[in-house]
Amino acid sequence: MAEFSEYDGAAVAEAAEAAGLRLYLEEAMRLEPLPPDEERALLSRAARGDTAVADEVVRSRLGLVAVMVLAREPDLGDALEWLEAGNLALVRAVAAFAASGEADFESYAASRIAGTLDAMAATRRAEAAWPGC
Repeated sequence: MAEFSEYDGAAVAEAAEAAGLRLYLEEAMRLEPLPPDEERALLSRAARGDTAVADEVVRSRLGLVAVMVLAREPDLGDALEWLEAGNLALVRAVAAFAASGEADFESYAASRIAGTLDAMAATRRAEAAWPGC
């Protein structure tokens, strides 16, 4: 029976995480956005506090986050952090859309997600420029 070092365990864990991320991204991109009329109706209900409906809208737009993250982090190195930030921005976009006065949710959500990812990238660049600060 072969013995495994802690480094082998770390490599296995890293490979499992990457495989899990790939599966998540594939599933997210397979989800179809809701038809526009249905999405508008659900966003209106979400604005009145229907959290189950808000979750449905978020789930239908996870592919948008996945595509935007992959455009910035194609090698999946830090994709989990980028996905978490993008998904949180999507949740916030669903919550704020009704009060925004915007007509197109996809554009509104994409703008909010991009803003979050851009801020994250700027923070990373600043941290790299000033290590230890």
